[in-house]
Amino acid sequence: MLGLGFALTNFGTKGGVVDTPDLSGSSAAALLAAYGGEGFSMIFDSTAPSIKITDSTTPSNDWDSDLGDGYSVQDFFKNRSFTSYTGPVISGKRLMQADGYIKPCRHNLLALSEVYPDPGVTIKWANPSDAVTRGQADPFGTTKASKFALGTGTVLHRIYQAAIVTTSTPVTCSYYAKANGYNYVYIREESSTGAGAVFDLSGSGSVVGTYDAGSVSISNATITAVSGYAGWFRVSCVMSFSSATTVGFGMGFPSQSWTSGDPANAWSGDTVSGAYFAFPMVNSGTQPLEYVSSEAHNLVIQSRTLGTSWTATDITVGNDATTSPDGTTSAESLTEGVAGTALLRSTAFTVPASSTVTAYFYLKTSTATWVRLTLADGSDTNGVRQWFNLSTGAKGTLTAIGSGTASASTITDCGNGWYLCSITGVCSTSTSLTMSLSSASADASNTRVNSVVYYADCAQATLSSSPLKFVETGASAVFNPHFDLPIEFNTDGTVKALVREEQRTNLALYSNDLTNAAWTKSNMTTALTATGADGASNSATTCTATAANATVLQAITSASSARITSAYIKRRTGSGNIDMTQDNGSTWTTVSVTSSWTRLNIASVTSTNPTVGLRIVTSGDAIDVMYFQHEAAATVSSPIVTGSAAVTRAADVIEFSNRVLGWSDATLSVYTKATLDSIAATQRLCAIDDGTANETHQLSIVASTGVYNSTTVDGGVSQANASTGAAVTAGTAFKAATSIKVNDLAAALNNGTVATDTSITMPTVHTVRLGAGLSAAAPSTGGIHEFMIVPTDITDAQLGSLTT
Repeated sequence: MLGLGFALTNFGTKGGVVDTPDLSGSSAAALLAAYGGEGFSMIFDSTAPSIKITDSTTPSNDWDSDLGDGYSVQDFFKNRSFTSYTGPVISGKRLMQADGYIKPCRHNLLALSEVYPDPGVTIKWANPSDAVTRGQADPFGTTKASKFALGTGTVLHRIYQAAIVTTSTPVTCSYYAKANGYNYVYIREESSTGAGAVFDLSGSGSVVGTYDAGSVSISNATITAVSGYAGWFRVSCVMSFSSATTVGFGMGFPSQSWTSGDPANAWSGDTVSGAYFAFPMVNSGTQPLEYVSSEAHNLVIQSRTLGTSWTATDITVGNDATTSPDGTTSAESLTEGVAGTALLRSTAFTVPASSTVTAYFYLKTSTATWVRLTLADGSDTNGVRQWFNLSTGAKGTLTAIGSGTASASTITDCGNGWYLCSITGVCSTSTSLTMSLSSASADASNTRVNSVVYYADCAQATLSSSPLKFVETGASAVFNPHFDLPIEFNTDGTVKALVREEQRTNLALYSNDLTNAAWTKSNMTTALTATGADGASNSATTCTATAANATVLQAITSASSARITSAYIKRRTGSGNIDMTQDNGSTWTTVSVTSSWTRLNIASVTSTNPTVGLRIVTSGDAIDVMYFQHEAAATVSSPIVTGSAAVTRAADVIEFSNRVLGWSDATLSVYTKATLDSIAATQRLCAIDDGTANETHQLSIVASTGVYNSTTVDGGVSQANASTGAAVTAGTAFKAATSIKVNDLAAALNNGTVATDTSITMPTVHTVRLGAGLSAAAPSTGGIHEFMIVPTDITDAQLGSLTT
């Protein structure tokens, strides 16, 4: 479950959660509050959308968000859990947003969007030739901008990331900039082509020009002043691709004489003049989204295999020796010898000079009491050190070593004997650091204790002032992009649902550009000049009939399958019929087109090699078309933009460790409110397992019948199978809940008759998967409105109340 950032959109609708212990209503948050222990709930389709976690083990860790302040789930989970939302990297996840437009959910394909290296240091960003001063005032009212002073010599003045993602669909690149003695900056495609756009930061700002190269064309170049922050602009441009290519992103300085061609020309600066850069971003789609940071990273390699690439002196490392904080058997045992020299040291990692770095482990004692954690150079002559008491959870002494500066340290109780132990500091004279661990005979002592045993897991070092969400590494450091949870809004800006989808492919090429030759037009003109459903200019195609029964068609090569065709359509002129086909016009289905953007589709059919398209029946009528989509599936999924090739959107994977809730596998209750698009196949609302099918709870809507089914497997043997008699209807919201403990499983759907099973042993599980099972099996199609899980059983009456 260790993956990309699990975070929330900045919701426009604010409100609190129910904190009164009242089970008379159906609120998951009410049950969570009533239980008063550990638990997790999400409420979306409400005037008060919220996420709430309670934690009786460490009440200070309780976290409650009304989704209105831009907080992320990892603000809580980073110290308590392992969470993951793996988003669709290439296509972008497009849903109705709070501003009323269909566009990608907020994401940033760049890594380390707020950390830039110094000259001579390469950390994800290719190092610049210019001096970099971090910690400058930025246009968000913080100090996350960096000042670039142009160096001398005939050099390229830039900073970039190559090979971000391979794509054939448009991406938008942007960042914030402010002149500091030099007015010209650029955005450049850095993987191979050098295409880009140049901007003038003087006065009210202007676009100087653009440059197309290779398979990349540049459009929609914009420069927008930031209100309230004089001199700051957001610059952006769209990169489109005539064929699949690897995208890179660069921001830099062209020479003042630039007029055309590659903007990254070599020239000499004066070591003083330059500009401030802040908040770079690359996102799918044709317009810049609201900025979001991509900070998740880990500089330490082999973070969960401490016997590999780590140096163990007088320590025996036992691989996968005990249960980890996330419930997996992944933690290492550390058994110290009798030589008194015990030390476990990481492979060295590089940081920019004078960087603030945080190093941390999850630690648990067996026989050890005090341990010391060190962040320093390879000889421990320059760095910081902290002692921790793993028996009491107390911090000991924090000290600087040599020229190091000790900033902070933390010890956080994570349940089951585990503590997250961190140390933060600046090792000013060293750019090559290690983190190391050993026992200590007492606080502030460097004397080891012979033969003691303790456990360690999830080693991490980050360019940050506090611990971040855990990122697992192997043979190299990992830098992750960021994806918000896929939240869909109503057109009025209120939250509708969490939309978790299976993998889908749009087989229709040039989904927004029906002017392309991939579309065969008859008695029809097409122009890519309409403002689209995404709110962007020239993002949709206007189709105008020059004679009766004008058509635009595309032949698709695809094996026999259930398939469905959809498009967003808006009437421009006329009132005649608009028809859709997916059998080359043998059958035309009239769809209801209005003066507003509406997603329309025709019924799913099973066929081979379809020809899909539209017909305008009346001469002179015109429509705007966007997000034309043909899928080998029975239901429509969220829009996928294509160019010269079909595009596959990855499955949404939303998971977290139930160990954050501190339970012992003895009891649990789960509640879901959802709406399903189809029940033709089994729809998994939630699965809780140990990574195998042998230890699992599965909560599902059964194919065709629509009944709610709760199954439990322990040791590979089915223990329970309670199925409600009531049934779910596709397109209608329902509420389902299950309570499970030894020899007592009960399930309810919409306050119907409670189904029970009284012969059950409990499996050992550690991962909660929303909307799917293992390997994204039996994915739910639709939206999750509410979800709640608590480590306790509830009564049949409470099940009825919760599902009313």
